Amino acid sequence: MVTRGGQPLRRPRGSHPPCGKCPKVPAGTERPSPAEAVELTDQHRRTVRFYRECRAVGRFPDDPLVRWAAAVIRSAEDHCERVSSQRTQLAVLSALRGDT
Repeated sequence: MVTRGGQPLRRPRGSHPPCGKCPKVPAGTERPSPAEAVELTDQHRRTVRFYRECRAVGRFPDDPLVRWAAAVIRSAEDHCERVSSQRTQLAVLSALRGDT
């Protein structure tokens, strides 16, 4: 979210979102636009659901494809946790400095 003076900057009515910063637009896209945004496919959603089920019970099938998919998903989860933690730390530091 773009802010000015600590307040969210409102886009003019009818304007488009800043696709260059959208997490759905792959990094390195030459001309970011809503058309470049990507979504999970149904197969990806099923894979993530299966991963969560296996993780919930602590048992994964002994299969190389399952191990590979689990490693990819776990890496993405770890990345999201790091980003969330960094945002929390920045918010706390900003509050301590009086930036809010």
